[in-house]
Amino acid sequence: GDPPARPPGRPRRGAPGRRVRARPTPLADGWVRLHPLTPLLRGGRFALVLFALLGQQGARGGFDGRTVALLFGVGIPAAVLLGYLAWRAMRYRVTGTELQVESGVLTTRSRRVPLARVQAVDVVRPLYARVLGLAELRLEVVGGGGDAEAPLAFLGEDDALRTSDFSRSNRPDRKSDQPDRARSRRHDPVAQMDQRRRAALQPDRGDRLG
Repeated sequence: GDPPARPPGRPRRGAPGRRVRARPTPLADGWVRLHPLTPLLRGGRFALVLFALLGQQGARGGFDGRTVALLFGVGIPAAVLLGYLAWRAMRYRVTGTELQVESGVLTTRSRRVPLARVQAVDVVRPLYARVLGLAELRLEVVGGGGDAEAPLAFLGEDDALRTSDFSRSNRPDRKSDQPDRARSRRHDPVAQMDQRRRAALQPDRGDRLG
């Protein structure tokens, strides 16, 4: 017989074998936080840098085992904690005209990036983020100076692609592209001639079919 109906209010299960990924934390007024695994990834990057530094110094005999254990035992948890605080303090949203980013643990920094100044939108997938299904969204801004890039790290791959498509589609030049093409066709004498030719041939096609 038919499969039993799913009770109302129960979330739909994912397809078998498909990994369920956490979504960004939604906030009020359309604001969104980065992916919840962002502090862990940032702490992991710090651990890699610390490991490389200790490896170089250890080859030179600069650190003993106790110092290495102390640096790892204090440095990595501190990096994860700072990353968590930074993740909690950072939020973003994309409106119809601009990308808005607010960040800062002690002092709040607010940045507004008009979509009209966005030159390129790239979705970057580093190896350590790709393993967890995450990606980094980078927006290159025209005339940004020292802030020529507006990175959002890290987002889920689906959310990064969705935000990238939304940012591209809401740029003013993309919105006005279709009307400009239609206007150019109306004022193009060759296009007008083709339209008249097709209109003149249409009745002949009907007569032949009759």
